[in-house]
Amino acid sequence: MTEIVQSKKSPMRRLARTLSASPLMKRGRELWEQNALQWEMPLTKWDKLWCGGYIILKDYSDHIFPPKFEDQSKAYENEINYTKSLPGYSVEQARVACSTKPLWGAKNSTRYMAQFNQLYRMLESAGVRPPQKLLEMGCGCGWMAEFLATAGYSVVGTSISPIEINWAKEKVAALACKQAKGQLSFLAEPMESVDNIPGARGTFDAVYVYEALHHAYDWRKSLQASSKLLKKGGWLLLANEPNVLHTFISYRVSRLSKTHEIGFHRKELLQELKASGFDRIDVLAPKWNNWIRAFWIMAQKS
Repeated sequence: MTEIVQSKKSPMRRLARTLSASPLMKRGRELWEQNALQWEMPLTKWDKLWCGGYIILKDYSDHIFPPKFEDQSKAYENEINYTKSLPGYSVEQARVACSTKPLWGAKNSTRYMAQFNQLYRMLESAGVRPPQKLLEMGCGCGWMAEFLATAGYSVVGTSISPIEINWAKEKVAALACKQAKGQLSFLAEPMESVDNIPGARGTFDAVYVYEALHHAYDWRKSLQASSKLLKKGGWLLLANEPNVLHTFISYRVSRLSKTHEIGFHRKELLQELKASGFDRIDVLAPKWNNWIRAFWIMAQKS
């Protein structure tokens, strides 16, 4: 049976199978076997290249790569169970990581804070200022929503994961202790259906999504849903959403976590924004698209 399946493979897939099983990829195979048991296994950039290259070659030969997401209920289940499914990583470790983000060491916190400030500037440049209403799609444990509420905005954070939303709600009490002027709340809702939140349509001044749209089962439907939430003239902000090569770069991580990781083609992204009712679209980055740098885009609803 195996010989029959192999005979039906294209020359490229047969070559990928040969390479993945060759001595050339021995280090990649060994790293993958170890990483599959330990989510936080320390890997250098070269280790990640070896490991990711191996699993891409192997899965391409088995018709698994590029990834296909055909079962929405399964994709939703995997995203919801993300914190429970990471190999060698406990739910308690995930909770602590969520509660301390973005302060994950000086290097990471510098990056996260720079990106928060970039989003903050985008809001101000769009004329969206406290106490106007924001909704975050794919908020995770809500650190960015908390920061913006501390700045005085009225923020609703949404995530597909009930457990992440429960952890995020702890930030509501923390905000009250600060006596901040902003408002903060969290709801468990997939990005594709945020427009189904009761009374939410046409009430938000801005919707933003930070490093999360590429996790959506149907990113096109998510953009359409965001448009329905906005007031006329409201803004959608796409912050640090990955370019096309992310499908390859992140594949190792998506296999470990069993979740949805893709990169966007610029042309498709812009076409869908226009189709979703956004007439003004400003691509802030990358000005020159090299398929690697992440997208920062502002789009205004007509």
